[in-house]
Amino acid sequence: MVATWNPAASASYYTRQTEYYLGDAEPAGLWYAPAGDFGVVDGAQVERETFEQLYNAVDADGQPLLDNIRRHKERTSAFDVTLSAPRSVSLVWGLATPETKRLIEAAQQRAVRATLSMLEREATWARRGRNGMSLEKVALTAATFQHGESRPSKHADGRIFADANLHTHCVCMNISTRQSDGTIGALHSKVIRDWKMAAGATYHAALAHELTTLGFDIDRVGKNGIFEIAGVDGATITYFSARRQEIEEELAEHGVTSGEATALAAAIAKATRSSKRESVSFGREDVWRDAAQSLGLDTGSFSESLMAPSKARNQEADEGLLSDRLAALPAILTERESVIERRELLRSVAAALVGTGLPAERAETELKRLLSQGAFLEIGHDALGLPRRRCSRSSGRSSNRRNVSRTSPGTSSIRNR
Repeated sequence: MVATWNPAASASYYTRQTEYYLGDAEPAGLWYAPAGDFGVVDGAQVERETFEQLYNAVDADGQPLLDNIRRHKERTSAFDVTLSAPRSVSLVWGLATPETKRLIEAAQQRAVRATLSMLEREATWARRGRNGMSLEKVALTAATFQHGESRPSKHADGRIFADANLHTHCVCMNISTRQSDGTIGALHSKVIRDWKMAAGATYHAALAHELTTLGFDIDRVGKNGIFEIAGVDGATITYFSARRQEIEEELAEHGVTSGEATALAAAIAKATRSSKRESVSFGREDVWRDAAQSLGLDTGSFSESLMAPSKARNQEADEGLLSDRLAALPAILTERESVIERRELLRSVAAALVGTGLPAERAETELKRLLSQGAFLEIGHDALGLPRRRCSRSSGRSSNRRNVSRTSPGTSSIRNR
């Protein structure tokens, strides 16, 4: 379960995928546009015409929206932030009744919006001036496309099919209106890219909370807040992760794991993937149910048996768990690094929320609380004027030392008091 960041494919790729499944397996795309930039209605269905206009940075008359369009001739049109649910969540979704499926899809969409909201607050900046060295905070406009399966792969028993894989492509448009003067500029892509891990942790926290609210239990919480649904055993998850196993086996031949060689893993995934089906997908749930039954699962009630909607959580215990995790953060964060950036602190706080049952919005609240309590001290600003803080083990004495190393915008360093 990861958040990935890539320059987006062609505009037609996403609209074509939507058309493939329109009215059947895949829902239409939905806009994320709380600010209503370019007249886009937040939550409305993505229409081909508007999507392609914004993707290509032109208005309704085909005129360029960007100033000095020649300078932007080789521009990246959009950035694809893909948010993928854990395999156990995808499997529970794939085997669920239509009603439960809709509930999980709504949970996925809310988690996606929570993640995009965080990126809009923290990482959405328009470049300005010579070489884009000046930044201005702007709004984010993104088209979200939910998909439900991976590429077809060979499974342990020889079957070849696409596993259930609930994920959402968030196609973030590489344009935004500058509020100071109404001009339009491109986004600073490196900031969005650098916030990828924080986006992943935020998504994990938001999705875990939403699923807990539905009555699912969360367990096996791991790095960056990754988790699984309690009751889905490891052997079942492994079987329905054929695509992942395919990539891991290829990496093993190179003597590395996906965590050790992210770029190589992405390259292998692209090189080894088979084409997505070119026709409407029929009966994929039947394929999943048949495969699940071969593993001994009671697919008639599997998903619903893992839910306990009426079960009340122990709020005091949840708050206590979060408090303990946050108290341990300074030591954990400074174990290997002397400089901790804001995105890493927010990522860590968001990951700490997973399994507590508390909402992802608490990450921002807890981050502000940690800063206001003086646990962390700002020591300066980065090259583009954004705050930096240093975190280090200390006896509580404040430091006036300035860290002059250059970092990407949207970062901070903190100092533990």
